[in-house]
Amino acid sequence: LVRVDRVTGTATVVGDFGLPVGSVGLAFDGTDVLWMAGRSQLFRVDAETGRATYFAQMPIGLIDSLAWDGATLYGLSGKNLFAIDRVTGELVATGTPSLPSGRTGLASDAHGRLLALFRASLPGLYVIDPATNRSAFVAQTSARFAEALALDSFPPVPSLPDTDSDGDGLSDVDEALAGTNPQVADSDGDGLPDGLEVHIFG
Repeated sequence: LVRVDRVTGTATVVGDFGLPVGSVGLAFDGTDVLWMAGRSQLFRVDAETGRATYFAQMPIGLIDSLAWDGATLYGLSGKNLFAIDRVTGELVATGTPSLPSGRTGLASDAHGRLLALFRASLPGLYVIDPATNRSAFVAQTSARFAEALALDSFPPVPSLPDTDSDGDGLSDVDEALAGTNPQVADSDGDGLPDGLEVHIFG
């Protein structure tokens, strides 16, 4: 385990996991527990020593990455998104968002939205709504070989832009998730703005 100084970029070795875990995903949860997924197993990691403690066997293959959205610990395995029970280690499939194949990184932004970074033929950043299993392409990235994604949780908090191009009460990213047009305030032409339909009428 390595701790990286956010200002200087200096990396300091914290300690060895003490296990041959291979490729890993890491995420802190809301109680400051550091979770690690590796080789179909879930571990708790002591952030002061780097020592990993086995927590649970996961019934599927490799979890590429982990993220905490403020309420739930999520794991991404290929194109499949799972909620992870932090008491039992049980995986609950939330579904298969429409995402490309390829190595991934998973993180959550300041609004609790899940973001996925894919290293594929067209590397890109996607936003995922685990409640609906919808995903939306946000931007292409030059990070063709990136294998991890993390967002700074300290001010200023980087986040997806909350631009609302058509002024209907839904950000452009939320419009992409809802399947509405970010350039038209009333995408279906029924006289109600998209924001009202999504937030009030579901």
